[in-house]
Amino acid sequence: MSKIQKSLICLIDDDETILEMYRLKFEIDGYRVLCAQNGADGLALIKKQKPDLVLLDIVMPDLDGFQVLKRLKAKEETRQIPVILLTNLDSPEDRRTGCELGALYFLPKAEYLPKDVANLAREILAVAQEKRRKKICK
Repeated sequence: MSKIQKSLICLIDDDETILEMYRLKFEIDGYRVLCAQNGADGLALIKKQKPDLVLLDIVMPDLDGFQVLKRLKAKEETRQIPVILLTNLDSPEDRRTGCELGALYFLPKAEYLPKDVANLAREILAVAQEKRRKKICK
C-alpha cells in the first residue's frame, strides 16, 4: 500500500449518515479515518492526531465549520492541513468566506458523489506528499 493510501483523513459533520458514508468510502480506498460530529470534537481530534486532510461541514452545533477552519488556520501546527468544505450551503457569500478562511475547496454535498470527493482527496494528498518529498530531498 502506498503512503497516500495510508493517509489520515478527518471527517467532521453532524450528520451520522454522511459521516458513515464517507468513512466507509475512504476506508475502502485504504485511508485511515477519524470522525467527529461537532466542531469542538473535530478540533480536538485534529490537534491530537494531525490528519493529512480534513473534510468539514459548515452547519454544525457547538462550533460551526467556519469557526473550526478559522482556528485551524490560526495555529502554526495545523495551518498547513488542507481543508475541503463539504456542505449543504452554496451561496456566493459562504463560498467567499470559506476561501478567505483558507479552505482549499468548497463542495456542495448535493453536487458531488463520494467517489468524486475521494478522487479529489487523492489528488490533494498526492500533491501534499510530493511537496513533502521535495522538501526532504533538498
